[in-house]
Amino acid sequence: MILGAPGSGFGTPLAIVAFVVLLAVLSVVGLVTRRTGVPYSVALVLVGLAVSAAAPDVHVQITPDLVLAALIPGLVFEAAFRINVPHLLRALSGVALLAVPGVLITALFVAAVLHAATGMALGLGLLVGAMISATDPAAVIDAVQRLRAPARLATLFEAESLFNDGTAIVVFVIALQGISGQISLSDGVVRFVLVVLGSVVIGALAGAAVSI
Repeated sequence: MILGAPGSGFGTPLAIVAFVVLLAVLSVVGLVTRRTGVPYSVALVLVGLAVSAAAPDVHVQITPDLVLAALIPGLVFEAAFRINVPHLLRALSGVALLAVPGVLITALFVAAVLHAATGMALGLGLLVGAMISATDPAAVIDAVQRLRAPARLATLFEAESLFNDGTAIVVFVIALQGISGQISLSDGVVRFVLVVLGSVVIGALAGAAVSI
């Protein structure tokens, strides 16, 4: 049974109720992890496994449009809002190195390994590399905070996680277009550079305008 699917008998009201219930569960998990010391992301995985085991016939259909339009913007805004700007400026060179060349090199390395080990096409390997190269260091950040590591180190992890998602999305889209024959390798490289630089300029201008 898929909630919200045509013919399932479940409409928007039940979807809203399910969303509210999920928010309540997330809040409870957050309170529990603060007292137990278990990383929040690990606790969410465990709760998800428990829910799937208790209700195996219930499936929630999440489309890519919902993820890109509703979930990612909120997560990115929350992460950006909490970043310490002075620490970010001091660590900006390291963040940029990890979030752009680091993600790109990791994705290419994964593609090369998959091609050599399994014979997978480089384009498909690059898609896989784009999906796994942008890691989520939530557990690492939680450990850094619990160990009272320097704030600059925590900012480096958080900012790199914030920026590498954008790089990975650009690499994924360009690789997907390359596989479908819409662009060539040289066009993909040029588009990657233009999109990254353009995004930085647009983001800086928008941030400056909002902060006035």
